[in-house]
Amino acid sequence: MKYIFTTLLLLAMKSDSQLNYNLILGTWTQKALEKNGYEGVFTFNSDSTATIEMRQGQNGAVMGSLSGTYSLKKSEGKMTMKMFGEEKLFSLIRLEADSMVVKNISQNKPEMTLVRYKSK
Repeated sequence: MKYIFTTLLLLAMKSDSQLNYNLILGTWTQKALEKNGYEGVFTFNSDSTATIEMRQGQNGAVMGSLSGTYSLKKSEGKMTMKMFGEEKLFSLIRLEADSMVVKNISQNKPEMTLVRYKSK
């Protein structure tokens, strides 16, 4: 009986440590850009397409938009995004219902915090 309990406990702990990758779907924003008067909006769709928009902070007008594809490497906790034929590799550090922290490994950039986008 103690072996069954130990096995179940280990399985529960292992599943808690893994990211829930379904949470990535939807629209996210990078708040760090707001101090410059801009807003980066990232949308991840279930068909593995992604859109990145740059918006003006005051009125939300779209200044530019890019579309591409993304794929998840769940066993490694990584995501690849391909736009303009260039592929970038990101490490998914934290993924929760209301926030996500990623790091661009390809270009060795600092961690980036994204929060759920709320339309204005």
